[in-house]
Amino acid sequence: MFEKAKWICKRGAKRESPAPYFRKGFSLEKAVQSAKLYICGLGTGEYYLNGVPVTDEVLITPITKYDSTVIYSTFDVTRLLRKGKNAFALLLGNSWYNITQTDEWNYKYSPWCDVPKAICQLN
Repeated sequence: MFEKAKWICKRGAKRESPAPYFRKGFSLEKAVQSAKLYICGLGTGEYYLNGVPVTDEVLITPITKYDSTVIYSTFDVTRLLRKGKNAFALLLGNSWYNITQTDEWNYKYSPWCDVPKAICQLN
């Protein structure tokens, strides 16, 4: 999984930066019979295809010990794709991956703390 994908994050972002928004346009030469989106967002994420949310769930990224375990989600996105121009977008928030304010459990000193990032693949 994710063999050809690369992690994306806001370049030059500081840990206190606002939530980054990413968008990628692409074209399909014919109608899609089946499509799956695999995505791992470190921090919270909202994901869209052609302006439509990929899921009704919000803040879906599970909290883990990010330096040893990350979890990805799979979505059937067949109904959201069309022949011709398409666009994928994602919005990333901090969540427990990047604690920027004072917290009573000292999560902001965790070894994984960093700016939010994501990796995804659309098949």
